[in-house]
Amino acid sequence: MDAETIQMIAAELAKHSPHPEWWQWAIQVLIVAVSAGIAVFVSEYLRTKGKNLATRADFDSLKLQLRENTELVENIKAEVGQKDWAAREWKNTRRIKLEELLAKMHECDAFADRFRHISIEGVVSTERDPVGEMETIGALYFPELQTEIFDYALAHRQHKLAGSSLATNVIQSRDDLAKRQFHFDAYTSGYEDRLNATSLAQSKLNAAARRLLVQIVGLDSSS
Repeated sequence: MDAETIQMIAAELAKHSPHPEWWQWAIQVLIVAVSAGIAVFVSEYLRTKGKNLATRADFDSLKLQLRENTELVENIKAEVGQKDWAAREWKNTRRIKLEELLAKMHECDAFADRFRHISIEGVVSTERDPVGEMETIGALYFPELQTEIFDYALAHRQHKLAGSSLATNVIQSRDDLAKRQFHFDAYTSGYEDRLNATSLAQSKLNAAARRLLVQIVGLDSSS
């Protein structure tokens, strides 16, 4: 409250007072001034308090939004990291399984060689053929190689089928040397063709596996 306003209030009080003593005026003016000052203070305090409350609410809202955004970013980073880890693991697994696939192919070659020897002797093999495991690895991990795997497995089985037929015929004509020789000649007459077909399929599978390995590890084909 300014001085002019206080003087006006004092004058009004003096005008209406039956015994206008100066100290009475002073007290009344002081009471009015103090009351007005308190009112102004309270008004300003409430206004400031309201601003502070609004600011605090905005601050809390910003903190909540920041926390939510941080959690979202962390979740995205974790998801991306998980996908990146899974991709690396899948790549490494495929590399290992490709080595296993080729190892099984060589096991098939060794099996076919043993199978041929016992078939000539007229012995039926009970050994497990590894070609089924090779096909399983291919089906699970290498759809890109299905044609080459199929061609090799087919050539391998034809080779094996010829050996099985020879073993059966030798057993059935054990006492007939002429028949035994006939079946043996029939087997050997197609042996080179079957062997060449298997070798060709093996070469194609090796080449396709090499190209796939380059893609898996991300190297240039000349590396």
